[in-house]
Amino acid sequence: TSRSEPIFYNGRTYQFDLTPASNGQFALKVSPMAANQEKDAIALATSSLGYYACVSGKAGKLVGKPQFSGKTWKLDATCS
Repeated sequence: TSRSEPIFYNGRTYQFDLTPASNGQFALKVSPMAANQEKDAIALATSSLGYYACVSGKAGKLVGKPQFSGKTWKLDATCS
């Protein structure tokens, strides 16, 4: 199920969007962020995926390279 959640991380609130894909992966978005916040975006997105969508005991794992556009980091991830 798609969901959109405000996430408080490192003293700021970000918008986290999760959309399941047909291949078992998830399309994730984190905003607003800057281009130099790639590590923060990965940490926030994978931990949030683990919390909201992965079966108990599984964690979110990045698939491929994150993309930055505007003020949004876009990532693909899976539960592992």
